[in-house]
Amino acid sequence: MRNKRLCKWLRSGVVKKNIKNTLDCTIDTLYEMCHLKNVTRENISSSLENILLNDMTFRNQHMTLYNWFQSHREQNKTKSKPFAVFRKTRVYSSAFGSHINYNVTSSSDNSTGDAINIENESSINISTTPGQIEDTRDSSPPPVRRIYSFTGPEQGAIVETFLTLAEKALYNFLIRHEGKISEKVVRDFAASQIPPINKDFRDADVLCMLKFIIQNIKLFLKESAFHGLNKTNPIELLDEFKKKVRNKNAHGVVENDKGRWCDLDLQRVVQLTCEVAACLGNNYKEAYTAKEKFDKEIHHRWRNEITENNSYESLNFLSDLKNIGTSLDNKNSEGSKTLKRKLGETDLDEMTDFILIVLNKVKERDAGEKQKILQLSLEENEPLIKIWRTALIKKNESDQINKFISLVNSMFNTVSIQP
Repeated sequence: MRNKRLCKWLRSGVVKKNIKNTLDCTIDTLYEMCHLKNVTRENISSSLENILLNDMTFRNQHMTLYNWFQSHREQNKTKSKPFAVFRKTRVYSSAFGSHINYNVTSSSDNSTGDAINIENESSINISTTPGQIEDTRDSSPPPVRRIYSFTGPEQGAIVETFLTLAEKALYNFLIRHEGKISEKVVRDFAASQIPPINKDFRDADVLCMLKFIIQNIKLFLKESAFHGLNKTNPIELLDEFKKKVRNKNAHGVVENDKGRWCDLDLQRVVQLTCEVAACLGNNYKEAYTAKEKFDKEIHHRWRNEITENNSYESLNFLSDLKNIGTSLDNKNSEGSKTLKRKLGETDLDEMTDFILIVLNKVKERDAGEKQKILQLSLEENEPLIKIWRTALIKKNESDQINKFISLVNSMFNTVSIQP
């Protein structure tokens, strides 16, 4: 209501009669003359500017005022706003060393330079003085140096060993709690996988078992199934293992000739595997023993103390890890089942029937190709089992056979069949 009365008063002709030399003088004069209660100088300025912007007739009669307001708005736009200033005392003060320069170079007289590879071996000058880094993409810092103490094949062998330990821990965890899990829960999960897996998890890989435990975490927490520091919230640990170990191993890219796994990545694989084994309540001694061997070996390589004895010890390191994995395959944990990926009698019968149907409908380019496929099926070849399960996803028999033939020819170079 007050604004309406103020606008009506401003439109009454009082503005035209009291225009002064400047905008501020004009607003001051109008404020002194205004008889309305509780009206401030800012109210008059705001209302007057609003009228000038929306009423073309009033604007044409008061172009001087309109131009003053326009000029005032432009000046406000061009005024620079103050920026924040950060000066943390401990970092910015000279006592902390704000002007210290670090020169990072690789040693040229390292007699064992072939044992450890360091990525980005060029010299880098790093200045910690505030404000010296330009705000451009050209001034982006170089990538953090990564140390590669192991060759590519050694990296793969280490990761595979600890992935196997994790797989054993996950499988034994499910075995110990199978009496608490509904068959329907397992059946629905197995059917939802691509390709589908057997409901007894005989063909489940690390990712499948991780996903199953994470999806049914409430069920396992209710049974107090987890142990150690992560027993109340194991999801974070299992997710980290899935992303930084399993997924990196499956999808990681080799960026250079030094391999996929730098020393820090390998240490993370080893540490996470041990934490997962302990959290699942598995027999963690094998994982801890493998970790001790890995730690000892990597420390030897870091210290560059490769004498004749240490060199022999390094050569035996991978065979020691392999022996741990082999002993796990041949040793049954007390009260647990051996992890085998064999088909049941019913599934084996279904698969061999399907393969016989396929073989009757295809031609072999070279003699003996059909026999090779049949032999693989009787040996329960794992890739062939997965190909069979994948082909069964198709709805009609013709599509199943075509997909099976295509995948077999792609997977087995020694086999060549055609419809």
